Amino acid sequence: MPGNSKKGRHGWVNSMGLRTEIKRFLLQNKIFLHGAGVNHTLDTFVSRFREKYRPVELIRVGPQYDGGYLMPDILDDIDYCFSAGVGHTSNFEKDLFSRNGIRSFLLDASVDFPKLEGDFFKFEKKFLGVFDDDKVITLSSWLQANSDPGNNRLLLQMDIEGSEYEILSFVPASSLDNFSCMIIEFHDFHKLFDRNFCFTLNGIFEKIYQNFSIVHAHPSSYRKLIEIDGYAVPPTIEITFLRNDILENLEPEKNFDLPHRLDNPNSPKHSDIKLPDAWWKN
Repeated sequence: MPGNSKKGRHGWVNSMGLRTEIKRFLLQNKIFLHGAGVNHTLDTFVSRFREKYRPVELIRVGPQYDGGYLMPDILDDIDYCFSAGVGHTSNFEKDLFSRNGIRSFLLDASVDFPKLEGDFFKFEKKFLGVFDDDKVITLSSWLQANSDPGNNRLLLQMDIEGSEYEILSFVPASSLDNFSCMIIEFHDFHKLFDRNFCFTLNGIFEKIYQNFSIVHAHPSSYRKLIEIDGYAVPPTIEITFLRNDILENLEPEKNFDLPHRLDNPNSPKHSDIKLPDAWWKN
């Protein structure tokens, strides 16, 4: 089972940056190693993404830069947060508790313990995966072990360095429906130019779209957009999904634009990156 901690990312910045730059060069020069390129499946994916984008008023939870996320102000209606990928900071979970007393369940086998103090969280040294053993647990089993059956007042925060595709392909939609809101960081998102990957991701997102809409999307500022034939795709993107029954009771945000006024780059050393209009502007 590959590691899915966000902590490791900062130790691999140089090598990951080189690999990404090589991939960008190949893609932008239309040197496709696996039959990649702009295709109908990608066009469909972007159209559906734009169709499912529903801007509402948002708040920022967590730090000013990396580790802070935008979500609707529904904290009064959240019982617990499930956070996979502990990483170098857990200020998001700390802020949840400081604001609304929301306790968190944290999961990551690549660290011995989160950098947190207090009794508002439960940590398990396991990876999120597609089977259960002493080192790996499925999302459904993780929920079953820590939440009452039928509790749909949960929050998911997931930053697991590429393993999100495996998890989201495997998990049943009924398990996702336990979450009021899901904040998921998608890595290697530029693989959408690969037809097979795009087909798979289309299926994952259509599963999510059954009961969720997108309320925010923010490209990581660590990597530039990759553009081919008018399509610009962020290599990494944070997406906030909101369950539709909750969305129905919220007012749309007026004068909406991206980056959102509460968005910040992942690091003060970088400039924020604008998600192209084709992804969200109707």
